[in-house]
Amino acid sequence: TGLEGDALLQELAWRYVAAMEDMEGRKPGPSSILGTSQLRPGEPHGYRIPFNPTGTGCGAAMRSLAIGLRYPRPEELPTLIQVSIESGRMTHHHPTGYLGALAVALFGALGVRGEPPEVWGAELLRVLPHAWDYVEGEGVNVGDNAAAWDFFGDSWRR
Repeated sequence: TGLEGDALLQELAWRYVAAMEDMEGRKPGPSSILGTSQLRPGEPHGYRIPFNPTGTGCGAAMRSLAIGLRYPRPEELPTLIQVSIESGRMTHHHPTGYLGALAVALFGALGVRGEPPEVWGAELLRVLPHAWDYVEGEGVNVGDNAAAWDFFGDSWRR
């Protein structure tokens, strides 16, 4: 679609809610179920849910590859960060959950650009400070996100 910014995030929220109506044969995780139940698409910032200390699952990552395919160019990195983080925290508002969405989106973009997989982890670690700048700049549950932030990057570094 040609949607960008808030309109794109609202559309994603609408589609996540609608998708929960058709889960026969699939097994959404508890964070995905809880998160979509808290979405209020159509309302201002209705794509935002409260911080979830247990929102560390993989559902956000499983949905985010298309974001990297949509925003693969280096100059689109700020948009890739915004869309992957916001789409991820629609259901997994915890850094371990939504940074998984960023990682998969970024890896998709790097793959499209022909970057060898051997450099993807280092590139993710280079991007994480930019991701923090975005999260902090949005001002949504900054303290909770800051307290839980380091685990993801530290795990990648190990």
